Amino acid sequence: MGVVAASRQEATIEAVCTSAIARAEIVRNHWLEDFSAVMQFPDVHFVDLCLTSRPHGARGRFADHWARHRYEQIGRAFMIPAGLAMDARTSAGQQRALRVW
Repeated sequence: MGVVAASRQEATIEAVCTSAIARAEIVRNHWLEDFSAVMQFPDVHFVDLCLTSRPHGARGRFADHWARHRYEQIGRAFMIPAGLAMDARTSAGQQRALRVW
């Protein structure tokens, strides 16, 4: 998985399921401070379905395609197509999500 983080976080993987074509994880994230990261997956699509509320200020942008100031609110679900970089940020807080790639 390709994530470059610029802030501290704690992540707990609660469950994992793998097959020949995908990996799924239920992950609990706790951001200790405002958080930012660039997420990019060269060869796979990445899907995130939030099982709880996202922390306040969860926003993202497709770094190579959107203007530097254009950040959109991240909803309950989002997808990062293979090869695209997503610049994400959020306020301190926690969430639980199902992630598949």
